[in-house]
Amino acid sequence: IGSIEPWLAVLHAINSEPAPAATFHAWWAMTSLIAPAWTLPILLVIGILLVAWKAGCIAQQRLREEPLRLYVDEVQPTVVPSAEATEPATERVRKAVRNAAGAHISVLELASTANRALSHLERVSHIFAFGDGHAAMLCGLAVLVPAFVAALALRLLPLLLGIRCLRVLIWLMGCCALLPPRHREPVVEAAGHYFHDALAALERLLAVVAPFWLRLPDGVEAAHLALFERYVVIGG
Repeated sequence: IGSIEPWLAVLHAINSEPAPAATFHAWWAMTSLIAPAWTLPILLVIGILLVAWKAGCIAQQRLREEPLRLYVDEVQPTVVPSAEATEPATERVRKAVRNAAGAHISVLELASTANRALSHLERVSHIFAFGDGHAAMLCGLAVLVPAFVAALALRLLPLLLGIRCLRVLIWLMGCCALLPPRHREPVVEAAGHYFHDALAALERLLAVVAPFWLRLPDGVEAAHLALFERYVVIGG
């Protein structure tokens, strides 16, 4: 699988033509909703054969449009000079300097990102070491919330499997993927809108938690606190 473009062309051809689209919708409904588990390997092979048949049709059509040639110079290509070859030397030097400065800025941003990540890891280490008991207790309570949510999801998953809701959800997702592009775009836009709303809600939650998290000491700040407790005496 050297490139994804041929497979995207196959998917586009399946979505655009009525007969292949109806065939694949019927196969997908049978596979995701009706078929028992022991028939899934056979249905998977049938789906692969359908995709291979459509890919073969597309390959034959492209061979008719652009046949293979024995000699490279059968058709003389039209050579168009590139824009870089015609631009002046000063512009090329300016672009080279701009690219070098951009690479330097990228390295600085990478170092800054690594430093921030290391600072967060040091805060986690401070919590696990119970450097601040109250902060460790609050973080533990905060971690319990997603733990309970994950436990509830794992508890409900067998029930969803039992009432076939999960198979219906998988079927709906496959139907959306098999829709023609002009019908699939509104669905993708609506899903993207809900996804952005969820990200915005998560960002608001992180904005609430961020001040408390930044008050936790990282490695340097924890060392300063330890040195202060050891060497500084505050008289009353």
